[in-house]
Amino acid sequence: MRINNTNRPKERMVHVRLPEEIHKRLRIRAAENDTTLQDWVATAIKNELDRQEHEKDKDAV
Repeated sequence: MRINNTNRPKERMVHVRLPEEIHKRLRIRAAENDTTLQDWVATAIKNELDRQEHEKDKDAV
């Protein structure tokens, strides 16, 4: 039986196909930052979403 941990946020999975060269660069960059591919990509996506929201808010003023 699996126990539902309510303290942990729900996660969703996204499958992304990348050209081999981009995947290689991603692996290298993640290793340089001592992180997993998953964590590196999640952080990059969050940073880009935050940047776009900031730009949108700035343009609305």
